Amino acid sequence: MNKYRDKLLPFFKFSKYKVIICDYFGVMCTPMLFKLAKIEWDYGVPRGFLINLLKRNDPEKPASKILLGKLTLAETMPLFQKALIQSVKANKMSAVAFGSIIDEFISSISKLKVNLLLLRSLQRLKNLGYKTCLLANSWINDYRFTECSARTKLFIKSNFDYCFESSQINLARPDIEIYRYALDQMGFKPQEAISIETVEFYAEVAKSLGITTILAVDQPSIIQKLESMFDINLKTMPIPSAASDSSVIHGQVITKSGIRINFVEKGSGPAIILIHGFPHYWYSWRYQIPYLANLGYRTIAIDLRGFGKSSCPPDLLDYTVDKITQDVIDVMDSLFIDKAIIIGHDLGSIMAWFCALHFPDRVLAVVSLNVPYKPQHPRKHFLSHIKRRPGRFDYLFYYQQKGKAETELEKDFRRSFNLFLGDYSRIGWLRNKVDFSTVRKRGGLLEGIPKELPDTPFLREEELQKYIDTFKQTGFGPGLNYYRTYEHTWRWNLKFIGRKVSQPALIVIAEDDKIFRLGGTNNMEKHVPNLTSYSLDCGHCIQLEKPGELNEILGRWLERVHPSHSITLGRIFPESDAQANNDSIFQHF
Repeated sequence: MNKYRDKLLPFFKFSKYKVIICDYFGVMCTPMLFKLAKIEWDYGVPRGFLINLLKRNDPEKPASKILLGKLTLAETMPLFQKALIQSVKANKMSAVAFGSIIDEFISSISKLKVNLLLLRSLQRLKNLGYKTCLLANSWINDYRFTECSARTKLFIKSNFDYCFESSQINLARPDIEIYRYALDQMGFKPQEAISIETVEFYAEVAKSLGITTILAVDQPSIIQKLESMFDINLKTMPIPSAASDSSVIHGQVITKSGIRINFVEKGSGPAIILIHGFPHYWYSWRYQIPYLANLGYRTIAIDLRGFGKSSCPPDLLDYTVDKITQDVIDVMDSLFIDKAIIIGHDLGSIMAWFCALHFPDRVLAVVSLNVPYKPQHPRKHFLSHIKRRPGRFDYLFYYQQKGKAETELEKDFRRSFNLFLGDYSRIGWLRNKVDFSTVRKRGGLLEGIPKELPDTPFLREEELQKYIDTFKQTGFGPGLNYYRTYEHTWRWNLKFIGRKVSQPALIVIAEDDKIFRLGGTNNMEKHVPNLTSYSLDCGHCIQLEKPGELNEILGRWLERVHPSHSITLGRIFPESDAQANNDSIFQHF
């Protein structure tokens, strides 16, 4: 049985609950009521001043019409401003306060924070077979300067199985019909649903239908109640949503040297180029592509030449680093991308570092999984430097024997992938069975180890078969050629000795990697001054073994060094002096 993937059994068969329904504001992102209360607090206006303007106690009020889609936000704002002016005059407030309040209100719409902790717990329930539904009291947002709000909603919606918006279905809380409509569309009974509500009155309405309710106080208490209901630990990291062939845009470009580079992409915004390692292709990034796209980045995963559906030129010198990095730049040129963030793994990390070093005008920031940046020796290349004591890099010398390694690996593709993508963690079966420092002595990578290797726990059967089918088309030879060009790469790179990688950089090290160790990042700051380092307790294939943890590291780092200005990840109720006012507000709105 697949240790991590196939154990995600449909536990919902053993529970009376089948679906979790969530409100939008106050559950999945910052409560608008909190934002309004904070504006009132900051500008010294009477408590409830803005909230009373937005109360839906009259079906003809703009606040009622906007949630039913009868008015858009752009159509509502002049009406809101008119009502605000009247209230400002009645309360003898200054015009300065009026202008500031309008600006703050618009700004608050664009600064909603995603409640990441709860979102993660819901994803965990999805992994276990439960369904999730976003039942949102929301409006049609066509107002200028609020694009970030639209991106935040898209990010949240992408994590749910179902989504019903009040402005699209002409039903809004607290109307009981909105719950009936959602349950009917999904095919669930009220007794099979849990609804997480921000407002106590809304919860009472849902409960009257037979739905079990949770009142949103804060994220930890919501998660604790869900854990109690399902008898499941929801604090463990879930497996993120994965890209599939049908959920990405496929494309190919012909580089200036005539090489066909295959790629997939998803999303819009600042560009991110994902570069895979050996033996992989774009599919190794399937857990990162949707996540980064939903954060507001145009995410492009390429097949390096010699891999996947890209060209496989026959000559050894077609696989030198100068040509590979130029392929990356040619892809950017073809797609009219002037600057990009480059993220690489394994072999792709080397390409990412060299892209940053040689094309600093094109690379905004760089990320490496596993492989630290080390300036090259001025008098000899890496293999020459370690020749007398290769240690764990002995396999690289085995790779130099053209035809030998590929013949061995292509005898049994499944066994080869179970070796490369196996579990080398501290409790992994392979950890003490495979010694990369004795490859030549043993006569091969697969020699001297058990014939029957356990299937990699990080791929489902169909995913493993995709790897096998893909590499049966190209073989392992083109990928191995990358390791046979050290001297050429060294000579090409001599002109840049002394140059630093000046861009913001992130390295994520796998603590259980058999090749690259934690100590390898020592003194990296001398050569990569803007470096951030993380480590995860996993083996070499970080993006497959710890996809959720890696995604959150990437998201937080990108938010700091090069934000998309689309998504803000946060907690359910930011700590504030206004917090004390919220509890009673939610009870009566």
